Amino acid sequence: MFDKIKEKLDQLAKESAERISQFDDKVAEKTDWRPLKRGGKNFGSHSLKEINPNRVEFKSSPGSFLFSSIFMVAGAFLAYSGISGLSVPLTQLFESNEWLPVLAGVVFFLIGSIFFKKSVRPIVFDKTDGMYWKGKKAPQVDSSVSNTKKDAVRLSQVHALQIISESVSSSNSRSYRSYELNLILKDASRLNVIDHGKAVKVREDADKLSAFLGVPVWDLSR
Repeated sequence: MFDKIKEKLDQLAKESAERISQFDDKVAEKTDWRPLKRGGKNFGSHSLKEINPNRVEFKSSPGSFLFSSIFMVAGAFLAYSGISGLSVPLTQLFESNEWLPVLAGVVFFLIGSIFFKKSVRPIVFDKTDGMYWKGKKAPQVDSSVSNTKKDAVRLSQVHALQIISESVSSSNSRSYRSYELNLILKDASRLNVIDHGKAVKVREDADKLSAFLGVPVWDLSR
């Protein structure tokens, strides 16, 4: 049994190496081709928009706003229902089990708020600043210290775009494929840009971004 598993893993590794070799690039050989960001949405969460000739941004789709809004509305409703239905004073709330619906509502609302904050955060590629970053303000990256931060990098460090996919299991036991678009830097490290469930849209936006940055797309998601 273990021999068969090992044989299968070796075969998959060999096939992956052969596919990576098509890019004919030493950086590709050093790059990790496993998912960088586990999980992912099963809808198109972002779309690439041209702001001006020197700037493009990934903007959140209406589906992202709806996704976060559902959590926030459900949380607010649970919390309100829990508080309005209390049979004990608020000062005695934690002495009974009636705090559980209120807590659940607060947790749902906070999760929705986090999703909403992330969904409204622009993902920016700006040639004027020479930077990629996530957020409303361009970060300060001191070239004498480092060219990268967690969600920011100088465009001069971007070597290629990577598209990979993974199978994600949902809570109802159904699975779907999620597609990552990552930046591959000159040192073969990676930064995740977006991750959602629409393969056609990811590839279309990757091609646009490739033309904007002047770097290739390395796609192993097919």
